[in-house]
Amino acid sequence: MYYAKPILIIFFISFIGCGFSNDDDSSGKARPAAEHSASNLALKSVSLKSRKINSGSQSAQVRVARVVRVVDLLRESDLEAKVVVIDLGGSTDLSPTKKIYFTLYNKGEMFSTDAAFDLGNYMDLISAEKLNNHSFKVKVENLDINALGIQKEEYIIDASEAVKSILNIDCGDEFDCKESVNFEATIDFKKL
Repeated sequence: MYYAKPILIIFFISFIGCGFSNDDDSSGKARPAAEHSASNLALKSVSLKSRKINSGSQSAQVRVARVVRVVDLLRESDLEAKVVVIDLGGSTDLSPTKKIYFTLYNKGEMFSTDAAFDLGNYMDLISAEKLNNHSFKVKVENLDINALGIQKEEYIIDASEAVKSILNIDCGDEFDCKESVNFEATIDFKKL
């Protein structure tokens, strides 16, 4: 009976996170959050090879002091593409310590438009390079869950649609351009 209390405590700690979610269940019934999370994990593991990443309506807001690396990938007239690495802080276990973003910036005279795409959390960025036009390759160190270690991975960023969208922003003579402020775009992010 001595072991019953720790087991119950662990059960209750695990149970606290199991609320209910109403996310897109075709039956209209609420599903346990644990079931919802498990289905999301399965979906993410299936789509890890290739996925679309949306920049969102808000640019990434980071603490400038946590920026540990910026890699310039593209400078075409007023268009810039970069990879930005943010330090997530230390970890007491084997967890990713860096967040990596792909960014676009179109500098204008009356307005400037930008977008930031969260590529995910990794152990580190090894390299980033331009392949052609608006395609880029990033090499990262990532966790290898099966071997409980670190593995090297390569990804291709296809930003051609996002670049096309950002270059097509036309606000005329407006100083307060809602199209620029609310700019959203999508990139393709594919694991090699």
